[in-house]
Amino acid sequence: MFYPCEVEYWKELDRRKNGVPIEDATWNKIRDLAQGYGLADKLGL
Repeated sequence: MFYPCEVEYWKELDRRKNGVPIEDATWNKIRDLAQGYGLADKLGL
């Protein structure tokens, strides 16, 4: 049994530590956009 908002609290702690999960298709679109704008090298992509 959880208290109200407890699940969200634990998710927030995990994401602060491990990052926010992003689907591969979404990440590929972001990387392609960065390359198109010439930002991939500056962003380390």
